Amino acid sequence: MDRELQDYYESLLDLFTTDGWKTFIVDQESAFEHLVFSASRDCLDNDSWQYRRGKMDTLSQLINFEEMIRNNYNNLEKDSEIEAQWAEVVH
Repeated sequence: MDRELQDYYESLLDLFTTDGWKTFIVDQESAFEHLVFSASRDCLDNDSWQYRRGKMDTLSQLINFEEMIRNNYNNLEKDSEIEAQWAEVVH
């Protein structure tokens, strides 16, 4: 993994430890729950339901962003370790 990419991921991992990020995610989860539970009352036609689904999808991506970043970072670290081990074997 190159240094720029590592810095990118590490800055995001630092962000996830802040109280502001935690508060933001709690707010997004609350908004998501509201959209889910009020859908049957508020979405009276297919267009409004599809619009609601789009909003729910966006919130879901935000809520799961930290997990996605952590998984990607861990996979990149593993790939880097494997490449380093392979380079040792080849040389």
